[in-house]
Amino acid sequence: MNRVARSIAYMCVGMVLSWQSALWISRLARRLSWPLFMTHWRGCWDIERCDVSAFGYAFIAAFIFAPTIIWAIAGFRTANSTARRIGTALLLASGTVSFYLIFYAAIWP
Repeated sequence: MNRVARSIAYMCVGMVLSWQSALWISRLARRLSWPLFMTHWRGCWDIERCDVSAFGYAFIAAFIFAPTIIWAIAGFRTANSTARRIGTALLLASGTVSFYLIFYAAIWP
């Protein structure tokens, strides 16, 4: 039961951090001249106005849910030591912020 509670707590933290990271970095993207480098991922990602492929829908779902799922799995697998939990949370937080930062730097027009 302890593992499930820890997993739910990590999932909630991951959800809030993902939401805030995407929000803050999208605001930063409006101020900067992004994308910072050219990729072949350009195009229309708006599912209301454009024809998005199945790969595009999978990518959008991963963009939204992948960090939260990774946080939940890590919360389930963490050991009982407090130092290890803190280290895991810091590593996941930096990975989540980097994930959204790289997305906006590479793709967002």
